[in-house]
Amino acid sequence: LPLGIVVGDTLEPRPLHKLLTYFREKLAEHDPIVEDVYDRIADCVEAVRTAFERGDLEAVGDSMRGQMAQERRVGCITVGLEKLCNAAEAAGAYGAKLTGVGGGGCMVALCRPGKQQAVHDAIIAVGGKAWIVDVVSYNPDGSIRDRTLQP
Repeated sequence: LPLGIVVGDTLEPRPLHKLLTYFREKLAEHDPIVEDVYDRIADCVEAVRTAFERGDLEAVGDSMRGQMAQERRVGCITVGLEKLCNAAEAAGAYGAKLTGVGGGGCMVALCRPGKQQAVHDAIIAVGGKAWIVDVVSYNPDGSIRDRTLQP
């Protein structure tokens, strides 16, 4: 089975240059909070990788929430991103998180089986735009690889 993903857009303007400049400066200054956040996000990414290898989508969702908590510490999360992520999880996502550097823009939700449409609709209901995406893996011959993840 493919992984059920919904991508949501807050439709908020993103101050991308400002955010990237801020983080570049903070990292150059060895800001202890920003460095700690980066380290903890790296831990979340590693936890997601190992959870996927085990087929543990609940743990993937937990790690997505953990990463959001770290991004909240440094002001990357907007009200719009919170609304979309909360709506996605309430509608049946294992987890949801921002994409990129944050500050508005897009988020991604990993959905439980059969919940993509509900997550899509929930994102729209709170003012976002949403797209349903299925992630699949292919064999060299073009057929879909039979690597079902068991939730």
